[in-house]
Amino acid sequence: MPEPAKAAYLAAVTALLTTFRASISARTAAGLPPPLIVHSIVPFGLNQNAFASPNSKTTHWVAAMFPDKQLPTNLPPQMASLEVRSDFGVPSALKPEGTPWPSGNEILVHRLRPSALQDSDLPAYLRARDIKHIVICGLTTAGTVLGTARQAADNDYHVILPDEANWDDEEEVHRFLFDRVLGRHADCVKVADVQALFS
Repeated sequence: MPEPAKAAYLAAVTALLTTFRASISARTAAGLPPPLIVHSIVPFGLNQNAFASPNSKTTHWVAAMFPDKQLPTNLPPQMASLEVRSDFGVPSALKPEGTPWPSGNEILVHRLRPSALQDSDLPAYLRARDIKHIVICGLTTAGTVLGTARQAADNDYHVILPDEANWDDEEEVHRFLFDRVLGRHADCVKVADVQALFS
């Protein structure tokens, strides 16, 4: 991701996380059910990446990265201990400061498919909290965002997609999906619109 795009994306997601974390604190203090923040990542290194089938176009890139199902020895420092750092896929800028994490209200879920709801524990967490509304932020618009939004809509969730907090390698693909496709399954809005719901 180019640095300017990365900075803008992280700023948008951070703004939303700040809003959600404030809501969690306020509602918890008031004895009300708080929102749930979920960081959904691909678990590189888990079980030697046995989930990555070379026959699947959606996971073949993981298999290609680790053809012998072992971690390469020339990984950059931030990826050097993938098998013992389950949160490596979450940028440091997005992790909560000064509080234990993951926690009961901000959790980490591994996903094995483009949709965060497919072959993961996420549906169980949503059912346990009786959550019906989902705000999706992430990478990439044509991959995880599209897959998760469509499956969530099929499962009768109200889906909200803040434009600036989602990103794709190809801007024209992102724009086409947001302007022409995702609106059939979700409310495509701005970050400020989501923040207004919590004000």
